[in-house]
Amino acid sequence: MHILVLSDFFPPQFNAGAENIAFEISKGYIAKGNRVSVITINKSLQKGELFIDKKKSLTCYQIGYNYNEKLSAYVGIYNQVVLKVINKIILENDFEVAHIHNIHTYISYSVISLLNKHSIPAILTVHDAMSVDYGKYDQEVNNGDISLNARVSNKASQFKIWRKNWKRYNPLRNFIIKRQFKRLRKVVCVSRELEEFLNANGIINTQVIHNGLSEVDRPSSGDIENFKNKMNIGLNDKVILFTGRISLAKGFEQVQSLLRRLIVKEKNIRLLVVGKKLKFDSEIEENVINTGWLSKKEMNLAYNASNVTLVPSIYLDPFPTVVLESMCLGTPVIASVYSGAKEAVIDGVTGYHVNPFDIDDFSEKTLNILHNLDLSHSMSNRSKQEFKRRFTSEICVNKYLDLFQINN
Repeated sequence: MHILVLSDFFPPQFNAGAENIAFEISKGYIAKGNRVSVITINKSLQKGELFIDKKKSLTCYQIGYNYNEKLSAYVGIYNQVVLKVINKIILENDFEVAHIHNIHTYISYSVISLLNKHSIPAILTVHDAMSVDYGKYDQEVNNGDISLNARVSNKASQFKIWRKNWKRYNPLRNFIIKRQFKRLRKVVCVSRELEEFLNANGIINTQVIHNGLSEVDRPSSGDIENFKNKMNIGLNDKVILFTGRISLAKGFEQVQSLLRRLIVKEKNIRLLVVGKKLKFDSEIEENVINTGWLSKKEMNLAYNASNVTLVPSIYLDPFPTVVLESMCLGTPVIASVYSGAKEAVIDGVTGYHVNPFDIDDFSEKTLNILHNLDLSHSMSNRSKQEFKRRFTSEICVNKYLDLFQINN
């Protein structure tokens, strides 16, 4: 089967959660004996320029395009320059099915109509709330509600979206997106949390397929020790990991509050921060190891050097890849109740669920993992087991291939 994968960005030009998942799934399709072609954007090319990167079983079509992304509510609906090139690519190939990922900024949602015109069955994986909102969706997130039942409002207020994004708001955007989605064979959501949100906002014909990753072998003890020495992690240090595209929405302030609370009780607790370098408050900065971005190999070492991974998002964070990476290598995860991560983390078994605004509970659960070796080892082993049982790339790819067969 010749599968067309469409994604605004694709590794190695761009590495982030959704893009890496698109890459993992593409590799999985190839491993199952399929041909894969990828259409993506390369902002360094001239507008409308096409660069074809051909490999044995994967051809990557890179289309040049760049613009002021403040206009994404319009360009993301219809990008004439990019669609013209895609139409030419389709005419020159024999694509049997299409798997669409994030296209809301560059390729544009109108590619769905184009695929429909050429009778290519298409499914789209929704990785975020961008088909309804214009960014990270956080309506009804309330720092005064510290319960474990706290969640975002499923029904989005268009007035609130307009008020937050009024300079780039397009009143027809969501209507057009819903109309395009009706042309899809299936809208795949990466978590039940995201599916409930989309359904509440009029996007139906959905199915949940959790993301999957390739299995990774544990690094050698020598490599882990070398990494710890490089990062100045002491023999008796307890390490909590905070990684990803870190921002206020990802729980940056909540992590600062957590660390303040923890180091009062225990000075040898270190916060390992991987990603964009951020300024931490002076009273805790001595306990912060701020690495910047790491390679994939170094990232695996970071997970193994850590006692627990924090995912304290305070918005609808559909299904962070960090959770699967951590589980694969046996590092327990503390997952926010606002995040689809809680669908991967079994509370009290492979990690904990937490409301990031409840610093008392957050710190208590973190200390439980740091101090209780039996609990930590049990959570580590169960995390690896759950990953192999539910979240490998092969499991994910098989579900997509089954979906293609049903829809053909």
